[in-house]
Amino acid sequence: MPKVRVNGVQIYYEETGSGPAVLLIQGLGLSGRFWYRQVPALAPYFRVIVLDNRGAGKSDKPDEPYTIRQMAEDARAVLDHLEITRAHVIGASMGGYIAQELAISYPERVEKLVLLCTHLGGPEYLAATQSLWREILNVFGLTLADIYRRGIRYSVTPQFFEGQKEVVEELVRMRLEEPQPPHAFQRQFAAATQFDARERASSIRAPTLVLAGAEDKVVPLEFVRKLAATIPNAQLKIIEGAAHLLFIEKAEEVNRAILEFLRA
Repeated sequence: MPKVRVNGVQIYYEETGSGPAVLLIQGLGLSGRFWYRQVPALAPYFRVIVLDNRGAGKSDKPDEPYTIRQMAEDARAVLDHLEITRAHVIGASMGGYIAQELAISYPERVEKLVLLCTHLGGPEYLAATQSLWREILNVFGLTLADIYRRGIRYSVTPQFFEGQKEVVEELVRMRLEEPQPPHAFQRQFAAATQFDARERASSIRAPTLVLAGAEDKVVPLEFVRKLAATIPNAQLKIIEGAAHLLFIEKAEEVNRAILEFLRA
C-alpha cells in the first residue's frame, strides 16, 4: 500500500490515470474511497491522486492535536513524494478547508481549485450550525453502523436517503470497513472548528470553482456564497436536488461541472 511519511505519520494515497495531476481531498471522517464516483470520470483525462487525511482511512491516526495547516502539509508531502510540482486541487467539506489552506500557503502548487460543500470557517458558521451538530453528534447508545447511517441521513436529501437505500447501505459498509476511532474523529473535528480563512481567502489566486448542494444543511448556502464572494473571480454553481454529499447524490452533474472547469 503506497504511503508517505510526513510530520511523524504515514499518509496513505492512491493514484489512477495519467495527464495533468488532480489531488482530491475528502472531508471529516471520510477516506479517499468516497471519491469513488469521481475517480472513474477524471482518470481518462488526468493523473488522479486521492489521499486519506491523518485520522481517517488507511493513514495513521495519532491521538494528538491536528490542524488544517498540518493536514495541508500532509497533502503537499504527497505531491512532493510523487514529484508533482503543481496540481489541480479538489476538496470537499473539511477537505475544502485543506484545499483552501494549500492555495493560500502554497499558491505555486495549485493550478485550479474546486471547493465542494465547504466554507471559510470561523465562529459565525459554528454559531449558526451548533444545534445541528448537537443533533448529529448525539449518538449515545447507537451501534457504529447506526452512527454512520445517522451521519449520512443528515448529509443527503430525504429523497435520496429513502429512495437510494442500497447506496446508503453501501456507504455505511465502506465506513465500517475502515472504522474511525472516536479519538481520531474528535481530533479531526477539533481541527475543523479552529479553521478560519475569512481574512485570508481573498489572497487565493488560483481559478476557483465552488460547488454546493441546494439542500445542504451542514453548510448552509449563505456560507457557500460568502466563500465564493471572498475568493477573487470564483465561479459558483448550485446543484439542485442535492445536499452535503452532492458528489455522491448528483455525481454526474458534479463530474460534468468539474471536467468543464478543469479542461477549459
